[in-house]
Amino acid sequence: MDSPAGWVATVDGRQGDVFVQRFRFEPDKPYPDGSSVEFWHNGVGRIQAYNRWIDLPSDREENPYVFESELLSPLARLAPGESYKWQYEWTACRIGGDFPVLDCTPAGLVAEPLTCRRDDQGARVTGRFGVFHLGRVVLQAQDARDSR
Repeated sequence: MDSPAGWVATVDGRQGDVFVQRFRFEPDKPYPDGSSVEFWHNGVGRIQAYNRWIDLPSDREENPYVFESELLSPLARLAPGESYKWQYEWTACRIGGDFPVLDCTPAGLVAEPLTCRRDDQGARVTGRFGVFHLGRVVLQAQDARDSR
């Protein structure tokens, strides 16, 4: 698959841990296998890989469950003596459970957008975010007249 947004997030729903890979997607360049991102998993069962069917062992010691997300660099044609540099970034955070990642920035990710609902008690602000760096969050509310 391709990730035109330039990121891939893999969530461990049991723990709420998130592994994020960020990169620059280059839509005008060809990619291996026609994709900028590949996923691989194995476990018990039968898979088709390398143009053949493979029966995987049912012993978890011999064949542990593995899930891999892999970024692919665009293909580059190099003349003798030339080099090519492609960079990516790995980060991690927690979101507290099995939630989808909706957006990702250099600062962190969004699993549930920020919302504000008014009721008889006042206002309730909710959202679910993962952050990649220590910092401080400040929430300021304004009414229609720009009063705080």
